[in-house]
Amino acid sequence: MEEICLWDYRGEDKIMICPNCGKDVPDGNFCEECGSSLHIKKETKRKPAKTKKKGEEFSKKGKTIIGILIFILCISVGFFYIEGSKFNTAEKTAEQYRKYYNNQQWDKIYDMTNITETEFITKASYEKIMANVTGELGEINSSNDKDSAEKQVYFGSDYYCNVQKLNKKRYFFFDQWELADLKVDTVQVEIPYIQQCPVSIDGTRIKDIYLKEEEDEKYYDIEVLEGNHTVTFEDKDDFLSQDTYELNTGSLKELSLKYSNKQVQAAKNTMINFLKEWTNYLGKKDVSADEIQDYFYSKEDAESFISSYTVYGGTKNSKADIQTQPKTGEIMESPAKNFKEPYISFNASCEYTYTNELWGQATKDTLSIDEDFYMVYVDGAWKIAM
Repeated sequence: MEEICLWDYRGEDKIMICPNCGKDVPDGNFCEECGSSLHIKKETKRKPAKTKKKGEEFSKKGKTIIGILIFILCISVGFFYIEGSKFNTAEKTAEQYRKYYNNQQWDKIYDMTNITETEFITKASYEKIMANVTGELGEINSSNDKDSAEKQVYFGSDYYCNVQKLNKKRYFFFDQWELADLKVDTVQVEIPYIQQCPVSIDGTRIKDIYLKEEEDEKYYDIEVLEGNHTVTFEDKDDFLSQDTYELNTGSLKELSLKYSNKQVQAAKNTMINFLKEWTNYLGKKDVSADEIQDYFYSKEDAESFISSYTVYGGTKNSKADIQTQPKTGEIMESPAKNFKEPYISFNASCEYTYTNELWGQATKDTLSIDEDFYMVYVDGAWKIAM
């Protein structure tokens, strides 16, 4: 309910009027003329609350979502353009290379190259080799077109790189260029094959598929990045003097290994024992290679020794004596690839006395052995190779 009253303005005066009789009345609650109440109660209807249509609230949320999506789209388009155009010219590609190089971001440079990966040419091996690189590339000062798809871009005056255009697009729309060469090259290296010692380079095991055999040679032939590498032999039986070797492809493309003192002594003992045993054969008339072959790398080696150090005219019953005890000299060569198996080379000597029977006459003679021998390790034992 709402109370109302009637008012009239006459000049500057505000005069109340009785709603019943219309007479002017002073201020008060009732008309002095008719006694009616000067305030009329009027029933008013409250307007119902405005209800939102079903789609109006969603529309507000929708606008917010659309705004967010437009923002994300703008960011995505910007990122798409920046990333897509990063390598769309030779100069931009070279500039990215310069930036990564000067910041030593070798993983980024590796990703820019077209290098063919193998077990031994990887991002990790590239980062290891480049870790010691110092210096920076100068500003790009020129580029030469070798043809429409390849350029030489120069950094300062002392270095350039080849950049080539690819036949594929980057993100479907942008031209794409990439480095045509690395800062370092690849090179073939030969790693000695030691049957009882599996070998790894930079932590990657070298498999037998990389073995090369050429006549008496047997070694691993692998392609690696030019630089420093770590070669490790799994030496469980103390076969080598050391397990780990540093390979610098710039100065050395083959490793020269050395055997442990234990193996060197085992090889020398084999030689000395044979020279002592030779007293039983030196004066025999017909010595067979089969009799001494256990000491030798091959039957041909045994036959070669017999032809050099048996006495013509000796009898089956003659036996030599050792005049000067056998001895061995310093190691002259350590394992290389001259044999399919590991070998050691050293001098061995011994002097014998024997009875020589020739034309029915028995005489005392001497025979000296003083020669450089190869000892080859095969089937778990050292053998004499002539």
